[in-house]
Formats: sequence, structure tokens, C-alpha cells
Amino acid sequence: MAKALQARIEKPFWHISIDHLRDAGVLPTERFRSGDFRWADVRAAFFDGFHGSLKAYADAGNDLILEHILDGWMDGLKPLSAFCQGMMCSSSVCIARSNF
Repeated sequence: MAKALQARIEKPFWHISIDHLRDAGVLPTERFRSGDFRWADVRAAFFDGFHGSLKAYADAGNDLILEHILDGWMDGLKPLSAFCQGMMCSSSVCIARSNF
């Protein structure tokens, strides 16, 4: 859905997803799977950093198609409203998918 939106929108929207970070090897996925690291120990900091980077992209004037999972906005983590608060009005954010 995000790629279809990106192909049709008249402005250059960035398609950003946690999956992009995982697939690029940014996250040590195998070490989480093997039990070397516990996702629960780093989850809050990961989502705070990810959401902060999204806000920085939007505040710089980039329009975003955000593909997100609900995991980051549940269980006591900062809600979506905290992520969106204070964004520049000239930037657009579109949530293309919000399920896991």
C-alpha cells in the first residue's frame, strides 16, 4: 500500500518503516533471535529513537509515508500523539499500515 501511495502522490514522499532498518541490518536481529539480547530491554529506547528520527525528517520539511506496527505505541510507550506533537504543519505524515 505504501509503495502504491508513493507512486501516485504528486510530491516526493519518503516511505519509512522499521522493516527497512531490520532488512538493512541496522538491528542485530539474529542476536535478538538467539537470546543474546532481549528486545524487552531495548524496545522503549528503540521506539523513542525511531520516533525522534521521524519527527526530525518531518520537521526538516520531508513528507512521510510511515509504515508502523502497533507494538511501538502500546504497553506504556509514548503514544502516537507524542510523536506527532510539535511537527511542522508543512510536512505530511501518512500511516500506511499500523498492524503487526
